[in-house]
Amino acid sequence: MIDTVKFKVVLSDDEFLAVQKKGQERITNNKTLGTEIKRQYKDNIHIGSYDHRLNYWCEDKDYFFFELSLPKFFYGNNILLLYPSQLEQALDGVYKCLLNHFGVFPHYMKWLLQRVDVCYAWKYKDQATAERVL
Repeated sequence: MIDTVKFKVVLSDDEFLAVQKKGQERITNNKTLGTEIKRQYKDNIHIGSYDHRLNYWCEDKDYFFFELSLPKFFYGNNILLLYPSQLEQALDGVYKCLLNHFGVFPHYMKWLLQRVDVCYAWKYKDQATAERVL
């Protein structure tokens, strides 16, 4: 079963401008040289019908990263974990929230999965079987 996920999303110029407009800008400078090291846009946004936040950050105009607990988004808690059969429905809901927040956003079928936390309460005879199933 699925808990926290992290995605990397490639943004178009229009999508980056929407993120830039909504995000909090943070600039890191090299104080010795007086040059900019990186410029980052990040925020926590409220999504879903529950009191849940999605953390996002964008360090350049090409990539947007975000992570969230899918069960907290889907159920309002992470006591119940998300079954793989519910993943598409959950991602569609997240996508609609991001689209609503930013105005434009790539569809979830274009997101690149970077991390997934899974539940270790296997219902298989041993760990090796669970790993094969995954």
